[in-house]
Amino acid sequence: MKVENVLSKIQRASLVGRRGILAGAVAAPLLLAQKDKTRKAAAIPQQPRTIALRPDDITIVPAFHAELKGGLMAPPQPRPSLNGDFGVRGFVKPSDVLTWRVHAPEADDYQIAILYNGDNDEVLPGCTLEVICGEQKLREPVQRRWWAPERPFVARHWLNKPFQLKAGENRIAVSLASVSAAQAAQEIEPGDKGKGANNTDFRIWSMELVRPKALAAIRQRASDMHVKHGWMVEGKYGLFTHYSTWSYPFQGNQVAAKNWEWGIDLFDVGAYADAVEQTGAKWVVFTLAHGGVYWPAPSRTLDRLLPGRTTKRDLLMELADALERRGIRLTLYFNWSPNDLSWREASGMNDESNQRVGDTFAALFEETSRRYGRKIGGFPYIDSCFSAIYQHDPPWERWTRAMKAGNEHALVGYSPNRGPNGTYFNDLQLGDFGQQLPEPSPKEMFAIGGPYESAEPGWFLKMDDWVSREPFNGRFPQGPRHTEQEYVEYFKKMAVARVPVTMNLVITQDVTRKQPFFDPRCLNIMKAVRKAVRG
Repeated sequence: MKVENVLSKIQRASLVGRRGILAGAVAAPLLLAQKDKTRKAAAIPQQPRTIALRPDDITIVPAFHAELKGGLMAPPQPRPSLNGDFGVRGFVKPSDVLTWRVHAPEADDYQIAILYNGDNDEVLPGCTLEVICGEQKLREPVQRRWWAPERPFVARHWLNKPFQLKAGENRIAVSLASVSAAQAAQEIEPGDKGKGANNTDFRIWSMELVRPKALAAIRQRASDMHVKHGWMVEGKYGLFTHYSTWSYPFQGNQVAAKNWEWGIDLFDVGAYADAVEQTGAKWVVFTLAHGGVYWPAPSRTLDRLLPGRTTKRDLLMELADALERRGIRLTLYFNWSPNDLSWREASGMNDESNQRVGDTFAALFEETSRRYGRKIGGFPYIDSCFSAIYQHDPPWERWTRAMKAGNEHALVGYSPNRGPNGTYFNDLQLGDFGQQLPEPSPKEMFAIGGPYESAEPGWFLKMDDWVSREPFNGRFPQGPRHTEQEYVEYFKKMAVARVPVTMNLVITQDVTRKQPFFDPRCLNIMKAVRKAVRG
């Protein structure tokens, strides 16, 4: 789900706050100055550094923290986030070498995975990966993505044998010992073209290291915590609601971030729950944060970190109760919102250390889980995990336990975007699509060794859009992407395949019975789906 196209709106809103707007003549220069200052402060230092390995966990070492030789290029700097593209590129000859420094607490064997991507048909075949650590050298053919053209576009390549690391600092060098003709011919230009993991040239994103015994223990703990999505399979489909800082009222041109609490106070829970019930959806995925971190409920953690972003009304609690009375389960969506610059600073995303990021989200998730307990079915959609948070070497297990603190049966889904599954502590494989009505992914992708190992399959789609890109001005401009019959047949097919589908409908900020808050055309399609699927 893209955030770049409305970044400027949210940045301005985060500076103004929800209770007032600076006068026009004064606001522009102040906002520009603050924006420039914050942008410079928000750039994560991308430079060689020694990364300490955790003895009982998988340690993620981003490629931009390696020493780069030859023609290698790190992601461009400065910028406010690494969102979408943090790989190192320029591997066109064997002398292009990336070298990591890692500190091992004691001498031991470590399994190593290299995450990379490139064109599956021309670039990857013919490339040979070379990894050197001290006197140890290993060469292996670069692996093609056997699941292509399915996502993910970034592959995790576990080396065939572990490396013995000494206690203290170790240097691990990676290069292409042989380069395919297509890769050697790549014209690698400076600058970020915004393609991220969709690029065609070979790029290395990260290295992951773990002791073999620790990996076995991690897999076992993850299996013990894993929650199956049987209730979603039986429920067949649900609704996705991006009620966020990007929302607009049905009439008017003020984005929700500028008047957040007004929309929350106005929100008619009964009208919303009635509309959901008409669609036949058995669950709702409702937004906690998207684009900018503004909470639709009280939160002591958020108030401590960034005052002025919560509401007195607990909309989530009211929604959970109203939906439960109708046999519908409330679940929650969260986006890390790295382009909300004030939030980046408050949450610790700008720190060189990853400690504060881990603490921030553990506290936020645990408070939310304990507040709502079994009233929510969990956090089945945590967005942008590969593009926005993976490079912070997250404490996935700690966060998963926090999200299950109030309900051990809560579903937790970390969206890998275009990367592989980020962690074994992941209940759901999350794929979101716009124009397409995707088929079920091959079962092998969820098996041991597959890119989505440990996760349950599911699709999250949009019927008209994720959010309105512009003011509604009394009409819903996008409309459904497909015909009613196409949607009906698709939902029937997915129900037979036992792949739950969550369909997003654009929503207005002012949810009342006075005017439509969902596009009536989309609602009518969902009513037809209900009749076809539920009888």
